[in-house]
Amino acid sequence: MNWFKIHKPSNRQEKEDDTLRQYSVLNMTNGEKTALLMFAMILQLISYLLWDIFVLYHPSYHAFVHLPVIFIKIQAICLSILVCLGMMWLAIRRVRSDQFNHRLMVAAVVLYVLDLMLMGWFSGLFTVALGVVLAGATFVGVLMLPPILVLTAALFATFLLLGLGAATIYLGLPYAPIFKQQIIGLNLDYTTFYFVSQFYFSIPFLMVVLLMAYFFLKDWKRREALFKRTSERDGLTQLFNRRIAQDKLLAALKVASGEPVSVVLVDLDFFKAINDTYGHLVGDQVLQATANSLQAAARQHDIVARFGGEEFLLVLVNTSHEAARQAAERHRRKIEQILVIAEQQQVVRLTASFGVATVLSGHDVSPDFVLKEADAALYQAKEDGRNQVVGRDYSQDVLQPTQPFLRRVTIDELRRS
Repeated sequence: MNWFKIHKPSNRQEKEDDTLRQYSVLNMTNGEKTALLMFAMILQLISYLLWDIFVLYHPSYHAFVHLPVIFIKIQAICLSILVCLGMMWLAIRRVRSDQFNHRLMVAAVVLYVLDLMLMGWFSGLFTVALGVVLAGATFVGVLMLPPILVLTAALFATFLLLGLGAATIYLGLPYAPIFKQQIIGLNLDYTTFYFVSQFYFSIPFLMVVLLMAYFFLKDWKRREALFKRTSERDGLTQLFNRRIAQDKLLAALKVASGEPVSVVLVDLDFFKAINDTYGHLVGDQVLQATANSLQAAARQHDIVARFGGEEFLLVLVNTSHEAARQAAERHRRKIEQILVIAEQQQVVRLTASFGVATVLSGHDVSPDFVLKEADAALYQAKEDGRNQVVGRDYSQDVLQPTQPFLRRVTIDELRRS
């Protein structure tokens, strides 16, 4: 006997779907996004701090930088890291309201822009490094944050950059104050130091952008697979749904090979009585148990679908009528062996009726006709007492070699004749 209880463990696919919903970058809350943004900012600030410490401990580079400015920069970085840590602590406290988390996220974006512009001003506003950082920040923001917030932050950064640039030109604000101004190219050591520094400022943020892009694309592909699977599968039984089954049946009938295609309709006997007696929860158990049985006994290339309510559909490609009837009989015996345990330890036994219809592919036979014939056979099985297989075969007449004209007539004409 096949025993089926309602509290069965989730399968691997369900666990993967739950993991996607729980840990997806796209499904993060405002608090989680704020915490991730501050973590990325801390990593970026630490990279700047490491550069400062490296320069301070290598006297050979002191001739190229303003040491007092570097000390000021270190203090600014330490203060920014403390603020970022405080915002991370606030963001991960789940007791906060959604409104508070939204405001915290906006404050985090403002802090992010200010820190980036401040670090950019120290090393030079119009450099490749700052351009990479600003472009990467916009890209990461588009992936994580509301579009209006990203647009506002981008405009804010643009006006701030223009303002600092104007102050540099007209108000005497020093440009790249950590560097001693020398003409690039005249001093090879300074030129090397300057360009290596700019490259170093770009690398950490490029790594963050690449990691975010990787996780985003990975989540996106998994999400697309989940959406595709959800659109194709019945939510309760995880079998193909009616639309997909009909599409696959149509594709099988269009193949010009002339091979037999068999359709099996399965209807659970007295399913309404099961629902009325034991409740809809047990009814769902019955449907799941039947789906599991049909799927387990099906061949690898058979199509198994939930057709609606307590009806299931099997599409057997390249399967003769006799082979389809044998397969249906095998399924019928499997379903007879199922025992569903209700809440009060009551045992629910199942039976099902089967209708089989077989036609040839490549003869302009519509799916509606095959399904109609299978449904008529199923109705006959119920009329004859249920729990049996009834079939209708339209393949042998078309395959008859002594009557080639039959290949040019429709199935409806064959039935009327």
